[in-house]
This record gives sequence, C-alpha cells and structure tokens, in this order.
Amino acid sequence: MRLISLLLVLSLSCTSAFAQSWEMVSSSGSITSRTNASAIYIPSDHRMVVFGGITTNGNVNDLWNLDLSTYTWSPIPHTSAVAPAPRATHLSMYDAEMNRMIIWSGQGSVLYNDVWAFNFADSTWQELFPDGNVGGAPLKRYGTATVFDPINRSVITFAGFTTSGRFDDTWGFDVDQKSWTNRSNLFFPLERCLTSQSFAPDRREMIVFGGQQNGNLNDLWTLNTDTYSWTDRTPTFKPSARHFSSNSYCGQGNVVVFGGNTLNQGNKAGAVNDLWLFSLDAAQWDTLPQGANRPLPRFGHTSIYLPDQDKLLVFGGQGTSSLFNDVWEYSGISGIINSVEESKTEPQALKVIPNPSGAERNISFYIPTAEVVKISVHDMTGKRVLSTQIKELEAGKQHIQLNDPYLTPGAYTITISSKSFTESTLLIVSQF
Repeated sequence: MRLISLLLVLSLSCTSAFAQSWEMVSSSGSITSRTNASAIYIPSDHRMVVFGGITTNGNVNDLWNLDLSTYTWSPIPHTSAVAPAPRATHLSMYDAEMNRMIIWSGQGSVLYNDVWAFNFADSTWQELFPDGNVGGAPLKRYGTATVFDPINRSVITFAGFTTSGRFDDTWGFDVDQKSWTNRSNLFFPLERCLTSQSFAPDRREMIVFGGQQNGNLNDLWTLNTDTYSWTDRTPTFKPSARHFSSNSYCGQGNVVVFGGNTLNQGNKAGAVNDLWLFSLDAAQWDTLPQGANRPLPRFGHTSIYLPDQDKLLVFGGQGTSSLFNDVWEYSGISGIINSVEESKTEPQALKVIPNPSGAERNISFYIPTAEVVKISVHDMTGKRVLSTQIKELEAGKQHIQLNDPYLTPGAYTITISSKSFTESTLLIVSQF
C-alpha cells in the first residue's frame, strides 16, 4: 500500500501543467520523405519552402511549398535553363527585401561552394557565385553553420567539412556585390561540421550549437554579425553531444534545440527527440515539456519558428529505421519558455532530464544549505539498485550527471537525501 501511494504521488508530480504541446499536422499533397533538406519561412505568404535533401532515391534539387493556412504541399516549378545541382546538408535563407531563397554549399555527387538565389516573383534560379575552389572564397564544403543577416546583406558561414577536411573559418558573402570576405579572427570555436545554427536579429548574433569534430560536440557559441567576434556561452550542464539537430531562435534571447544524432554519423540508433531551451542571457539550459505525443526520434530534420503564431514547426528527417515527411508543430512555445525563465528564481523540485532516458541522464534539484547529498535508486519492488554519495555541495540549484548503462528498462524511484531534506521522483528507463 505504501508503494502504491508513493507511485500515485510521483505520477501526479510528473504531470506537466502545459499538457501536450506537440501536434502532428494533417497535411494534403505529398512531399517525398527526406533528410538533410533545408527550409525557410516566408511570413508575408505564411508558408514554408523546402529545398533538396536526401530521399530514398538519393540527392534531389526540388522545391516544395507548404501553405501554413491550409497545410497543403505543392511542388514549385522553375522556368530557368539552369538550377543548383541535387544536394543535401546545404543551407537556405530567406532574403525578404528581394523575395528570394538563397542557398549555399552542400554535398551531392561532390562538395559545393556555389551560391544560388530562387526568385519567387518569376520562379527563376540565379547563380550568385559559381562553384569551384578559388582564391578569396571558402573551399567547397557541407554541414556548415550559416545564417543571413538582412541588415548587412550578408550570408555568414562558419566551419563545415571541406575538400581538405573540417575547418574553423568564418566568411561573409555580400549578396548584392556577390563577393566573399574572410571574417576569421583570433578567437573562434573548434573546427566542426554538421552543426545547427539560428540567427537572433534583435541581438545581432548567430547561435551555433554542437556538431561533429572527431566525436560529437555540445558546446554553444554566438557570433556578433557586426564585429565578427565569438563568445563561448557553454555552461557545465548541457544536452548530450550531438550532430544534425535543429536550432531555432524564438525571441527574447531564447534558443530551442530539438533532436539530433548522439552517436557517430551513420549510426541511426543515436536519434533522439528531446527538446531543450537555452537562455542566452542566463547562459543556462533547461528541458521543455513535451507530453506523450511527440515526434519520433530523428536527425537531419528542418525546423522553423513562426513568431506570428508562436509555433515551432519540425519537418522530415531520418529516424532509427526510415526517412520522414511528417510535419509537427509545438504551439504556445513562448508561454512555456517564459514559465521556465520565471521558475529559475524559485527553488527547483527534483527533475530527471531526459525522462524517460537511456543510459545517460541528468538530475537537477535544489538544496537550501551546503551539505553532503546521497543519491539512491530503487526498483518497483523497493530493492536498491544504485547508491552514491556526493561531496558537500554549495546551496542552490544543482545539476549532476547520473549515468548507468546497467539499469534495465522499467520504472524506478530516484531519491535525493541529506540531513535536512529527502526528495523522490519517478525515473523511467527506456531503450531509446
């Protein structure tokens, strides 16, 4: 009876006040399932445009439109004699002033460093910079961190896998002058590829998260797009290292990261579907509630934020066994973000992140005074399966990594205790 009561209390304590926030969109028309495509949002027409990617038939260079009022997919034909070669792991950006999509780099039959623009007014492609390794331009590459700065009228790109391996250079491409400038300076992130990025126009910053060097990364950097100066904002507590995640700027200094691959490139078992918030002002990570209905684990998907509707939209990607062409929306994201931000000043209840989890998890909790803390895990029969003591911690919010690959899938209780308090919560171990 005591165990049943405890489980009831724990189940109630784990229920999110926001309930389910994800919803799978029912769309008409049919875009081919794909991964490592690119997408832009056109606010004036309230639509998402997707270009290229990898399908079951290989790399493609098609354009698709998703009307976000009716959620109808339709192909976008072009009238040009030439177009970008089929490719994936490239970047697309929207130039609102010229009403065009700009794409750069990528990987197809070879690596590319060309720059193209698709003009929506007349449905034509225009090559802004030809492909080829030449002086005064970045080497051919894929998997870069790239954004468009509409004030400076520049495509700004960092790193990527080049014809000479991974790089750590920073470049700017003036879309009006059609010329490159090397913007690398003396302080910059590690060389990498397969990272994720977003642009914060109100802060004049490109936000770069994770990617892959010799292994996966989970650092977070910002680049001031006026001075081209880098700042390392990586805190101690952070998501698991990954590549091919999505990274969306949602205003007020908040960045949302979804999914990615936590194992080596090509190992599909590393796909995850966790949702994280990073506050640029607090330099702090938090998880966001998702509910039981959520996208399947994936990487190489696209995401866009719709500020007029306060929604995060996720499309496609690669799962553990197949490609996707589904669309998911996470509504009311700013309200949840604001709730997380406000709660940071309050004592925090014991949380397991992620939960359910695989072999790796983080726990966060609040202690009122500096003291020695004991962590124990019991199975549902009450048997203790894990116990560890942590040296004296300072008062305040704590973040501790608790990894144990030998916990079998199932339900457990995890307890934090000290001389002054004891707190428990439910831990679900899953085979992600």
